[in-house]
Amino acid sequence: MTIQGSSNLSDTDIGTMLEEAEKYASIDKEQKEKSELILTATSYCQMVEEKISNDELSNSSEDEKIEIQSAITNLREILSNNTEASESIKESFEQLQKLLEGKLT
Repeated sequence: MTIQGSSNLSDTDIGTMLEEAEKYASIDKEQKEKSELILTATSYCQMVEEKISNDELSNSSEDEKIEIQSAITNLREILSNNTEASESIKESFEQLQKLLEGKLT
């Protein structure tokens, strides 16, 4: 970031502005990563639900399908709570992915 062309700003003001820009850049990056994680997890849930409803998980037992649906429900609950940390979303998403290893075509 470049700040120039203003004689009204002191070096201290410029330094403060740069520090704030760096601070908020980090926060913005975290929020962007969380938003991308939410979108990816939501899309994944939708895709898996479609495969379940189209009976495309034929190599899964009914108990496995119930466990998968339970994991989807859990993940959706976490996603609907805006205060959840990215880590809990990621853990729930990874749990669902692990349940589906080798089952998606």
